[in-house]
Formats: sequence, C-alpha cells, structure tokens
Amino acid sequence: MNLGRLTLNLNVAMKLRALKRDFLRPPVEIRDIQARKLRALLTRAAARHDFYRDLFAQAGVDPARVHGVADLKALPVVSRQMYREFTDAVVRRDPERYASYYQDATSGSSGMPVRFYRTWDERAYMIAKFLRVLFACGYRFSDTTLWIPAPNSAGPASWLQRLGIMPRHVIPFSEPTEKLVEAYVRIRPDILYANKSHLVQMALHVRERGIEIRRPRLYVSAGEVLDGVSAQVLHSVFGR
Repeated sequence: MNLGRLTLNLNVAMKLRALKRDFLRPPVEIRDIQARKLRALLTRAAARHDFYRDLFAQAGVDPARVHGVADLKALPVVSRQMYREFTDAVVRRDPERYASYYQDATSGSSGMPVRFYRTWDERAYMIAKFLRVLFACGYRFSDTTLWIPAPNSAGPASWLQRLGIMPRHVIPFSEPTEKLVEAYVRIRPDILYANKSHLVQMALHVRERGIEIRRPRLYVSAGEVLDGVSAQVLHSVFGR
C-alpha cells in the first residue's frame, strides 16, 4: 500500500500542529509566509508545465515577482474544460505515477465532474486546513459529525473513526431532503457539514413540517456563497 496513505493521519497531525502555530504569528509574518508559498507554487507550476507557463506569459505574470495574495487577481482564469484537458493529457503521459495519487472530483452539479489528482502529502494538508477551521470554531474530538457530501466524495471511515475518535456519519446529498432530515433527527449530530443549498433545503423541510430537532453546536455551510436570506433560514432552524 502507498506509504502516504498509510501515514496520512500522522501527517495530518503534524501539519495541523504547524498550521495552529502559524495562526499565532503576527499578521506581517503571516503575509510573508503567504507570499513565499504563493511564489513557490506558481514558480513550480511554470517550471513543470508549459500549460501554466504559457498562461502566465499571456497574462504578463512573472511568478518570481508575486508579492502576495493581492496578486492573485492578475492570474489567468482556467475554465473547467481547460483544466480537464490539461489534467487528462498529464495523466496519459505517466499513468503509473498518478495511479498512486489521491483522486478527488467536484460534485458534478454543473455538468461533468472535474477530477483532481493530489499527492498524499497534499491530501494531508487539505484535511489539516479543514480541521484547523473546525477547531477554531470549537470542534472537539468527541463530537459526532453528520457530513452530507457528493456521492463521489464519501470515502471510508479512518481507523481513528473506527476507534470512536472524531465519529462521522456520511449521507450523500443525492438522497431526498426528507431522508437527510430523518438521518439528522436519528443521529443528533454535534456538527453538521453540507453545501449551502442542501442545508437550506433541510432547514425549510424542518420548519415547514414543524419537526423537532436537536440544534447542532456547529454547522458549516460549504460549496456556495452564503447569502443573507439563506443565513436567516439556517439561523431560524439550526441556531446561530
């Protein structure tokens, strides 16, 4: 089995510790870290792939002269189709290499899903980044989470979860809203995590039918911009 997969939980813990340490740094140091990492990312992308090097050149962007996140607005926009064609070409050139990568995809709500290939180190960083936000909002290792992802995103439970640490229930958003609400009532989660539209649909279903629920201690709206009207609906059902 891939070593990155085997050591994923340890790697997540190490990266989470580093992220929490960086969070306490003065703002000027954080901006310096952001600028340094952004320059390194863009420079590496241009050095490895003509696709990015040509895009940067057309936009007049020199990765070595990027000073911070404010320069992101100067970067060229890559469409889904452009990215899909680029990724497919890269994988075709070296399929054995990417067979061991972590494969992820968008939900496909806007059409055909877009597939992403990430190293297991990158996967660990993504999980650590997500956990840092949860912990900053009061998440605890004993909290029960109800996660409502795209059907193609629901992976198996980790060995930590199988031991009862960070317990998680997964119900894909392809299930009818009434089934999602039934699962919520049955599980009584501490944490609710879903795309905004599915949270709103659940909240409206609960409110319109007068269903009694245990409010979560924390709910996370993801995937879409949380507008004011939607926020009011969620607050009225799940609390603030």
